[in-house]
Amino acid sequence: MLDKDTLRNGVFIATDRQVFFFCKKMIGFETESFPLSNISSVEISKGLSGHKINIVASGNKAEMSMINRGQVKEFVEFVPAPKSVKVRQ
Repeated sequence: MLDKDTLRNGVFIATDRQVFFFCKKMIGFETESFPLSNISSVEISKGLSGHKINIVASGNKAEMSMINRGQVKEFVEFVPAPKSVKVRQ
């Protein structure tokens, strides 16, 4: 059985009201919605394996790592500034 730390393909989707997280599982999928007003921190970093984004909202956390393509900078700029934003290069 795979645990929550197993790497899977997924996407973050940002709208004017929320950030939506969707990832595929071996059987089915997992989703989580973060209203923008509940986001307390966003952490962005980049390493050898690509970018990583962590979003924390009301005690829930979603992490996406190994992002090698896409619009990471634009995504972060689109999401309104929460209480805490950390960018690591």
